[in-house]
Amino acid sequence: MGNIPLSAEDISFLKEKSNKKNSTSDIKKAFKEFTEDLDVEGKKMEEVRIDFNQFSEKCDTVFNVNADILVPVDNKNIVYRHLFRAFDQDQDGMIDFKEFVIGSRRRQGTQGI
Repeated sequence: MGNIPLSAEDISFLKEKSNKKNSTSDIKKAFKEFTEDLDVEGKKMEEVRIDFNQFSEKCDTVFNVNADILVPVDNKNIVYRHLFRAFDQDQDGMIDFKEFVIGSRRRQGTQGI
């Protein structure tokens, strides 16, 4: 596992997408959490992407997996598939950090990352 620095341009873009409600440290923390458990050695930020299975694992850490809408597992997979498609703006079957932040903003409405 490596540590990828976010460029000033990346941080500026992500602040803009969050209506400047997120600080640089908020964005860096979110990126660190996004890249946790991923092989990022030698990669640029835009090259770090997650597939559906990795996305599902991240969702399991965020959502109450015992919620009625996510039980049984088939329901959870349907919900996660819908979310994945919504986050995957370029429809390439992978989600990068920018897509993740934008998708999170849509899901959360006016809240932060």
